[in-house]
Amino acid sequence: MKNNRISILTFVVILITGVATIFSSCREEDDVEKKLAIGDEYAGGIIFYLSSENAGLVCAKTDQNNGNGIQWAEDQNSITGAIGTAVGTGQANTTAIIADAGTSIDYAARVCDELDLEGYTDWFLPSKDELNLMYQNLHKATSALGNFQTEFYWSSTEDDAGDAWLQEFNTEGGQYFNAKDSEFRVRAVRAFVKE
Repeated sequence: MKNNRISILTFVVILITGVATIFSSCREEDDVEKKLAIGDEYAGGIIFYLSSENAGLVCAKTDQNNGNGIQWAEDQNSITGAIGTAVGTGQANTTAIIADAGTSIDYAARVCDELDLEGYTDWFLPSKDELNLMYQNLHKATSALGNFQTEFYWSSTEDDAGDAWLQEFNTEGGQYFNAKDSEFRVRAVRAFVKE
């Protein structure tokens, strides 16, 4: 009888150990699946840049201003100081544009700054390099993520008093500058840190 109890006890211990091993293995697989990647929908948009496993930039899933073109700024003779081109400068550029242009009319940076999308309110107009990453990592990708139109999109990067930088979302993806009062498409972005 004592041997039967030991055998049953041994069986129970082996069973519990096996279940714990399976559960642990499933958790590890879940952790692997939770790693973020370019093209994932996350934090209110689509990931187009990862600075680490847990931080990066997302763009809105659709164009702003109902998909209609909008001007970069009304004033053709104003230098806003929005000269950042690098990844990470879009928010500062947007802030500089708004400080200069005010809130009397709608324009690209203001539309992004005032966006409330999926509970997030910290959107901005992307810098020249951030916009290029959207083109390279989403639009130009094999599956053409992001529903971009084959048209020009504004960046937040100013060229001079009369012009700002934009990017064409076609097969070549060229970057050019154009008059600030011209109307082009806008796609807002936001930074995120995974919790």
